[in-house]
Amino acid sequence: MSKRKFYRNFNKRKKFNVTKGMTITLCVCIIGTYAYVNLKDKGFEDKLESISVVSSIKNLSMWDGLKKLFDKSDVITSSNISSELEELEKDKETNSEEKSKVASVNEMTIYTIQVASIENQNDLKKIEEVMQEYKFPSANMTLDDTKKVQVYTSLEEDKVRKNLESTRTYFSDAFLTKIEIPMLSLQYTDSYSYMEDIAKGLNDLIENYKKEIEYWDLGKKNLETYNEILTSRNTILDNLKKNTDKINYSKMDKFKENLISYIDEVEENILVSSKNANENKNYISEGILLSSIQGYYVFVNSMK
Repeated sequence: MSKRKFYRNFNKRKKFNVTKGMTITLCVCIIGTYAYVNLKDKGFEDKLESISVVSSIKNLSMWDGLKKLFDKSDVITSSNISSELEELEKDKETNSEEKSKVASVNEMTIYTIQVASIENQNDLKKIEEVMQEYKFPSANMTLDDTKKVQVYTSLEEDKVRKNLESTRTYFSDAFLTKIEIPMLSLQYTDSYSYMEDIAKGLNDLIENYKKEIEYWDLGKKNLETYNEILTSRNTILDNLKKNTDKINYSKMDKFKENLISYIDEVEENILVSSKNANENKNYISEGILLSSIQGYYVFVNSMK
């Protein structure tokens, strides 16, 4: 018997498996199409990670899975929104962090003569009687629970000093002093821009006070000029009050309340000053000017 082995069907061609071929072709098409669609989108990796194979098998039908792969309208990837998010964040920071600004109110220094520092109300009445009798332009303010009684006022020390000796005739302890009103800084943002108008109003008021001081220093009384100063002051106060009423920030309530109170006080002083100047009682009008400046000094220091 021949020892040659025979291998049956060794050279016989296998039949082509149609089903298997179609499956492979379909898979290649799916993968190719998916790659083409998503390679255009830089967020391919993000999108691929968003698809859970396990969950797709458990929860989705084959059609749902294919829809999820190819439907771009329901998916936002990091590549097509990251730049927009960055821009939105920048806009948010710009709007929420307004730049802080500072409006400054000028300092002011005047010279005056202090005749007494008293606590007893009866003593104050006696001093006021002397002031009235000898026509001293006087005013008083409360500091440290005591009344500081002062007479005369000027921007220049020498012009007040010339009245010192005559004042000591009635008040031996009288001495030259000065009221130094510090600069007031008002910090605000664009939302509270009216603070700049308030600062301007206070600066205008200070300049108006200086004009009246110079008026009294000249010694030449002119009712028309004096009334113009008071009329201008009344306009300044009216605008200042309108802007102060706009304050709607709780941390500025004290400032608002104190400033409105001061404005009301000075407005009343204008009426009294005008009346007495027209009645030739200039010493009273000059004393009211000193009183208004003392009041401003108290107001500024209340903000410390």
